[in-house]
Amino acid sequence: MKKWLLLLTVTLVLTSIFAATTIKVAILPLKRVDSSSKYIQKIMTIRDLDRTFMTNDKFELINLKTTAEVFKDSDIEDIDEMDKEDMAEIGRELNADVVILGVISSINDQNYSIQFRFYSMKTDDLKSQRIDVVKDKKKRWAVLEKDFLGKLSGFINEEMEKMNTLAIQDYHSENYKQAEKGFNQILLYTPDNKQAFYYLGMIAYHNKDFDKAIVNLNKSLPEKITTNEISALQCLSNAYRDKGDKDMMINTLIQIANLQNDEDLWVTIANLYAENKQVLKAKEALLNSLKIEPKYMKAIYRMAFLLYDNGLFDESIPYLEQTANENPDNDLISRRLAFAYQKAGKIDDAIMRYESIIYNNPTNALAYLNVAGLYRTAATDASEKGNQTLVNELNNKAIDVLTRLQKIDGENALVYLRFADVYLATNNLTEAEKNANTALNKDSALYQPYIILATINQRNGSTKYNQFIDLEKKAREAYGKTADRLVKERDTARIAANGLFRRAEEQLKAAKNRTSEPEVLLDVDNKLATLSQLISQTGRAN
Repeated sequence: MKKWLLLLTVTLVLTSIFAATTIKVAILPLKRVDSSSKYIQKIMTIRDLDRTFMTNDKFELINLKTTAEVFKDSDIEDIDEMDKEDMAEIGRELNADVVILGVISSINDQNYSIQFRFYSMKTDDLKSQRIDVVKDKKKRWAVLEKDFLGKLSGFINEEMEKMNTLAIQDYHSENYKQAEKGFNQILLYTPDNKQAFYYLGMIAYHNKDFDKAIVNLNKSLPEKITTNEISALQCLSNAYRDKGDKDMMINTLIQIANLQNDEDLWVTIANLYAENKQVLKAKEALLNSLKIEPKYMKAIYRMAFLLYDNGLFDESIPYLEQTANENPDNDLISRRLAFAYQKAGKIDDAIMRYESIIYNNPTNALAYLNVAGLYRTAATDASEKGNQTLVNELNNKAIDVLTRLQKIDGENALVYLRFADVYLATNNLTEAEKNANTALNKDSALYQPYIILATINQRNGSTKYNQFIDLEKKAREAYGKTADRLVKERDTARIAANGLFRRAEEQLKAAKNRTSEPEVLLDVDNKLATLSQLISQTGRAN
């Protein structure tokens, strides 16, 4: 018995999900179960099916004669005998996406039923569908366009959902190879599927294919990005980072920071800009952080040091002040604040600020130390201008402040360190040495007293070295006993100078072992280089 079959293979673009692609359709002759269905079978094969697909550019109908020949060559006698494997074989030969078998039967002389079976080449699923048509051509065409293509679209939608679910399951099971295959298959139907590109980007990043990850993740982003895309942006930022494209990494982080209103991320962005020497952009990023949280100390601290390190002393002062208030025992911050005041020409303002703090809180040790340091800074500035009277006045004010502090906090090692600094500046080496040693007795971890002691010994050594030079000159011009005496005095001066220089060297090394500050270490290394030459020059008799 001759068997007739409707084999429909469709490549469809769904309005809601799919775009810019078609689904191929191959239709084999319809099977009819009664003679009354002959007209509908014939008219649908000759005209209706072609017309239906021509009205919708989402579908591509494979030539009916071609599909009829493929079906004939398959040697299948009855569609009821066809299984999924048979349908898949025909679909592969026709390069089809969906295979549909159809049987027509009459309801009455005007109405007919068509029972379809849709088979998916992508998921191997099979689903039955039914439509009813009439002899009236316009009504029949309307049913074919609306019901038939609608059911077919619904089937494809369901298949896509299944494919998507399976691919996501494979991804979360870390079966990345199978997941990648699934998402690429989805893209055959939906070339602009954002979710598929997202997962393909994540898979590529996992496989360390950063270029591919960047391409796919960018394709996953909509024109208007929202917080729903945070995960894609984070992975995209990492891909740019691992590829070494810091500019694009920063640009992506900026998108995330804006979406999340994240003050901490803005600080990270500022640090990245600072590493690139992009100070203005780093400053802008920190301002964005402070717009979100004006009291965010991490941003305030970073801003203080960013501006200070780049010579923007006037701008750095308010941030350094806030940082100093939060970290009252941080000597580095206090010294930078004092230096910023000096560079900004605001020493008097700074002194007034700290004197006011002392007035309101007479036991605030740091305020005493800071104002004493500012007096010393002002004295240094006055010395550079040659105003010795003002230098003496400011140094005396520093000593007065420290004396007041000593009465309320006599065990504070920093009090004696500041004393030593003032006395060293006034060349009162005896008092400077005494106070430096007292500071060390109270806190042996301090490095500054060793630098002061090294400076004292180097100065004393230089005095002996100058004596040595002078005596050597005189000895060369003298005769007899006078020459012998001068030579002896000369050697005594040389040995004394050498001993003082060596002691200074030891003290500088002790200081170096107690600090990790780059600026201090550089200064100590320069001093050690000078001492090395002096030790060499005084270490041998002429």
